[in-house]
Amino acid sequence: MIKNRSTAYLCLTSAMIVVSSSFPVGKMAVHRIPVFILSGGRYAAAILLMIPLLIYSRKAFRSVSNRDIFLLILQAFFGVWVFNISLFWGLKYLPAANSGIILGAVPAMVLLLSRLFYKESLTARKLIGLILAFLAVWLVNSPDAAQTGDLSVDYWLGILFVLVAAIGEALFLFISKTTSTHVSPFISASLISIFGFLMILPLTVWESLTMDFGRLSMQDILLMLYFGVVVTFVGYLLWFRGVSAVPAGVSAYFTSVMPVSAVFLSGILLGESIQMIHYVSLVLIVSAIFISIYQPRAQQA
Repeated sequence: MIKNRSTAYLCLTSAMIVVSSSFPVGKMAVHRIPVFILSGGRYAAAILLMIPLLIYSRKAFRSVSNRDIFLLILQAFFGVWVFNISLFWGLKYLPAANSGIILGAVPAMVLLLSRLFYKESLTARKLIGLILAFLAVWLVNSPDAAQTGDLSVDYWLGILFVLVAAIGEALFLFISKTTSTHVSPFISASLISIFGFLMILPLTVWESLTMDFGRLSMQDILLMLYFGVVVTFVGYLLWFRGVSAVPAGVSAYFTSVMPVSAVFLSGILLGESIQMIHYVSLVLIVSAIFISIYQPRAQQA
């Protein structure tokens, strides 16, 4: 476990930058590879990398209870199925930069979940943060921000899918507040990948029956490997190493790195137009996170 808080913050920040790369890379992949094959392939690649480490770490499984298994299955459902599949579908219709900013509402969703289920206090600061976060999401989906020229049905369909992905990510983070305190980061990452792969396997096989794998190029294969090795294997390890060393709930605020990074990676890799309204939304999201978690020194003492 990480003892240095700065190292934990670095792991969480790096994890979100890695995850944010799935927006522009996913945008390239979903128009070339069927969604379920892309998802199944990424987790298959990640699991192959994890198997040797799982064998080496098999003694750590003794600390995993049946309740932990249930919670990790829930995390796999919300993080792997709801988040990833909905995001891939959303990227078919929505610019990657806009998708990334919508995901910036995740910390606000976690705050609401904590209020509803853990009865955590919803202070004035947190309420202001919620308002700013949702304002940012609304701005980036206004007609001025739409890069398609008009708000078509497909555009709104893309927004719906990405919002579902945001809810899945929020629930994933919310549940991780419970499991991260006593299940090792690597075991959490491995079991979630395995459970997620098993959930999506039937549809991957079904999609494979009509797929002509001969048309897959080397670039397509590299895209799947990138998702499996970098986004899943490296991203999960960084995230769970970081989340195990910070107070409950703090990790959720690091998802604010994701929309910031996604916007600029989309501009660099896809050449998507980054407009002033994107910058305004990013400022609102960062402000929302800062206001929500900032505590004066007098309160910290």
